[in-house]
Amino acid sequence: MPGLPTFRRPAGSRTVSSVKAAGDSDSAHGTPRRLGLLARGLGDPSTPLGLTLGFALAGALLSFWSRLNYDVAWLLVGARRLLAGGSLYGLDFVDVNPPLAVHVLLPAGALAAWSGISAIGLLRVQTLLATALTLGACLGLLGRLYTDGERTKRIWWLAALAFATFVSPAMHLGGEAVAFAQREHWILLLALPYLPLLALRLRGAEVPAGAAVGVGAAMGLAVSMKPHYAAVWLGLEALRLAVRRDLRQVVRAETIAVLVVGASYLLLVVLTAPGYFSVALPLALKTYWAYQQPILALIGPAQIALLALACLAVRLTPAADPTRPLAAVLLTASAGAYVAYLAGGTSWSYHLLPFRVLVLLCLLAPVIARLPSAPPHEAPGALRIARGLAAGGLALGALFAWPGDAGRILRGAGGYGSDGLNAMVQQTIAEHASGATAVVLGTSVPPGFPAVSYADADWTLRHSCLWPLPAILRARSGSPADRARLRPDEIDAVEDYLRNSLVEDFQRRPPTLAFVARPGWLQGVGRSRFDLLAFLLRDPRFEALWSGYQQIGRLGPLLVYERTVSAPSTSGAASR
Repeated sequence: MPGLPTFRRPAGSRTVSSVKAAGDSDSAHGTPRRLGLLARGLGDPSTPLGLTLGFALAGALLSFWSRLNYDVAWLLVGARRLLAGGSLYGLDFVDVNPPLAVHVLLPAGALAAWSGISAIGLLRVQTLLATALTLGACLGLLGRLYTDGERTKRIWWLAALAFATFVSPAMHLGGEAVAFAQREHWILLLALPYLPLLALRLRGAEVPAGAAVGVGAAMGLAVSMKPHYAAVWLGLEALRLAVRRDLRQVVRAETIAVLVVGASYLLLVVLTAPGYFSVALPLALKTYWAYQQPILALIGPAQIALLALACLAVRLTPAADPTRPLAAVLLTASAGAYVAYLAGGTSWSYHLLPFRVLVLLCLLAPVIARLPSAPPHEAPGALRIARGLAAGGLALGALFAWPGDAGRILRGAGGYGSDGLNAMVQQTIAEHASGATAVVLGTSVPPGFPAVSYADADWTLRHSCLWPLPAILRARSGSPADRARLRPDEIDAVEDYLRNSLVEDFQRRPPTLAFVARPGWLQGVGRSRFDLLAFLLRDPRFEALWSGYQQIGRLGPLLVYERTVSAPSTSGAASR
């Protein structure tokens, strides 16, 4: 990286800063320098500590007062079925994500099955505890990066990390699409401790082997959750090699841990969930419309501009300050996260969460590097407590007043997002099929989720929705602009798979209540006159099953059907 020094430590010193701590003795007079009112407040560790607590409290409120993300609600179904003895990527659960997206939810699911407490609430607690653990790990490593005289800086980093992990998942994402416990949220939590660890490596500092192994194992899990995030890890290791120029140090405790955890998890998937490679992954690559975005359509000028500003932020960070290598690490991780986003091939906004967080932290580096540090015991204890409380109250108040999604969720105190289609589906299920089984036949995960989860109903399908259908329809349309990856000889096979799985799922878990998308609009297809129910009824097996359902109403774009009699058993091949 141009202009990047080698970050070497002087012998016998833990860290060096080109900017003297504000509490150091004046070189001319040997007396502590006096700080202005603002500088004393910023230099007092109680100020960023108060902000940290304010952000943590706001994050807890945002998590509990927002509706569970629909993807997470669906993945909880996979966790519950796995704990009940079902299989992933077979008759019980098929999804486009690797198994770790389900496995990470198993603690909350297992505790819910044992205690009878809501899995949704327990998952929120699990996520908050994991966030606190991540912040604790980062703070411990930052303590090795900064001297005791620079303790305020590491607390300011803690405040920044608290905002990034507790608050940012609820920003710019929509009231029913908050990213708490989303896969990108877990990836961020697992990968963050690796960044201060690598900053220490860039300065040639020693790190206890146990800490390095733990941090490396977490990064290995982050990569296992979405393998294209290996771009972050590889970029960081390339940075270390470019700065330290020592090939022998490529093999370290943390890099070995990353590789061992990644390889072990791959072996576990091969042995316990082979259907991911034989069924889910090929099906997703061929049919999942969201994976078929052209890469040029994903490149945004805003993200490029942020990366350019992050490069400037690194240059503006004092070269000898311990913050400089951390800034370089954050810039590299931001670029890697953006590459991972582009490699993912989807435009979902929450996929940018790791990039947004990392680039924001990088932009803060030159500011934190120049913050003063108050001398020890500079202020009375009561004043420091007052500063912390004021800072925490300011953070909380600002978030409540925020005009975006986070502010609306906080001001709604649990009511935000409770009057949309998803909530109406939830209410209908609760009235007709609470504790039973329901399904929404369409091509998008909402409004089926999280409505089914909140209504305490089971889900009929092994899929979250009929997501292979848009590829079938686009492939049959023959449009030159179509991005479907299905070859002509594959269309019938995929359609047979979809019809067969639908019939089998209706037989194994017949829904008490079924919602069907009306002609007009389907996700992945757009506005069209396609009649989904008529398409499904072309299969005589499904037609026989559907004969036991009667329409009882309509909810906006959905027709509502209730099961009235047991349908006869079906057999025979699908008919197109």
